[in-house]
Amino acid sequence: MKGKHFMALMVAMVAMFTSCDSTDEYRGEIDYVPVQVEEDGKWGMMGPDGKMLYTDEFTNEPTLVINGLFSVKEGEHYALYAAEKKPRLIPGCDDLKYVGMYNGGVIPVTRPKSRITLINDDGKTVATLNPIGGKEIIHAKAHMTEGLIAVRTEDQLVGFVDKTGKVVIEPEYTEVFPFSEGLALVVRIVKGEYALSIIDTKGKEISRLKKGMSPASRTFIDGRMTFQNQDGRWGFIDKKGEFTKVSSKVSYIGEYNSKYFTYMNKEGNWGLMSIDGEETLIRPKYNSLRFRSDGTFLAKDGEDYLVINENGDKQFEITDYTHITIPYPQYGMIGVDGSRYLFLGADGKPINKEEFTDYGTKFYQDDLVYSDYFNSDAVAQSILNMISQNGIDKYHIGETAAQLGLNAEEYRWTSSFENDSIAPKGWRYNGSVRVNMSESIANGDYNSFYDYVYTLNPLSKVCAISITIGCETECWDDVKPLLISGLKNKGFKIDDEDKDELNFKGKECDITAYSLSNGKTISLWMSKPATQTNDLETPEIMIDSVVDSLDSYTYTDTVVAW
Repeated sequence: MKGKHFMALMVAMVAMFTSCDSTDEYRGEIDYVPVQVEEDGKWGMMGPDGKMLYTDEFTNEPTLVINGLFSVKEGEHYALYAAEKKPRLIPGCDDLKYVGMYNGGVIPVTRPKSRITLINDDGKTVATLNPIGGKEIIHAKAHMTEGLIAVRTEDQLVGFVDKTGKVVIEPEYTEVFPFSEGLALVVRIVKGEYALSIIDTKGKEISRLKKGMSPASRTFIDGRMTFQNQDGRWGFIDKKGEFTKVSSKVSYIGEYNSKYFTYMNKEGNWGLMSIDGEETLIRPKYNSLRFRSDGTFLAKDGEDYLVINENGDKQFEITDYTHITIPYPQYGMIGVDGSRYLFLGADGKPINKEEFTDYGTKFYQDDLVYSDYFNSDAVAQSILNMISQNGIDKYHIGETAAQLGLNAEEYRWTSSFENDSIAPKGWRYNGSVRVNMSESIANGDYNSFYDYVYTLNPLSKVCAISITIGCETECWDDVKPLLISGLKNKGFKIDDEDKDELNFKGKECDITAYSLSNGKTISLWMSKPATQTNDLETPEIMIDSVVDSLDSYTYTDTVVAW
């Protein structure tokens, strides 16, 4: 039950977090909408009154203008502009790696090779999202809601910070919804179980929902949020987490407010029902039914579009369009006439004479703003923490298989093994450790009962240890001096610090450090000092095999839900 419930819950949450439709999160004003007059032409901006701010201004589609700002991709990066008579570039914001949406006085952005910063509308840094409890913030939601922005740390836990970067709610959740009406839904592990709760803006738990409940919307609207219970029944939860189911005739809840909600029945037809779910106000007979900002509804009946009131009475028809949609209520409706789009007023008539081949719908470039910071110090330190005078961790040059406590059955007929559990790993880098033995670790033979048994080879000793780290970005030039300094402090000597391949000499082992893959892969090879009598010579075929594996080593990131 736990797995089935969690998977259903996570599917619902991932779908909502990866969706770029933010109309249920952001309910503020949209200043201008990007529009394209000619197919494959440049983009301009149009206001809610139908007047053009710009024409043929941008090659790529800009975002919607929210609170006076918008972003657009230019080359390999994003630029942030203020929507004035002429687009005004925000100072220092012409080469952004990631950019969110301006709301609550700040906008999250990432500059190349930097952590996420919160900037104001002048481009000045208000806060840098630094590590929380020693854990890097790997990404943040694209905008603030109710003064808070969700952030995820490298250990995959989510919390909230305010516009100054101060941690308001510690990262302890696996997933979160944005705040709305002072509350947010969160998921965390409680006694080994995944629990869905409602918290307030201080992190206090208001209510814990029953198992099997799955959210169908992101935010509270007029004190309600759409949900399905464990039986698949549709309904609403209130701010106390109490679930009220609606009629079994409802197979999907669409838009809603404090008075009523649109719904689809099992036959796929749309109607209107009172918010308590007890009274059908408009019989489900339409192909679609959408709220309009004036309290009426846009209904599709077969191929026809008409505007009706809450009693189902027709107000007027809208003809001449193959399709009509309402992407943002503030801008009325958009009619499709072949391959052309027209913005329509409340009366269903075009608000201007302009026809467009496309219009913009993006509130931001991506739902998440990622960090581009790489901590070379952490990579170097994770390597240095492992190394001793004669090996790494629990593995030491010259130790026998028996001293290592290896299992003969598990390591039969092999002369090397990996132990990635002790390998360096962190945000944007991942490592592996291979221990090489001088001979086969365990050999097999028949006993007196003709059973094939394996015994540890007493001549098998640790002859070399390799550490390999794959990094998401080029970092060798930064890690190299840190390794030199750190290994010197551990008593190792180096002949030439300027070489690409570093050779360190120690009392009990030597270390060779070098880089592959244009500085993205770092390798260290530890072996017995060449000056000592060495019965631990590493077979040439083993060295060739390790080098081949390093050439193909690549960094792989972990997939996360949002």
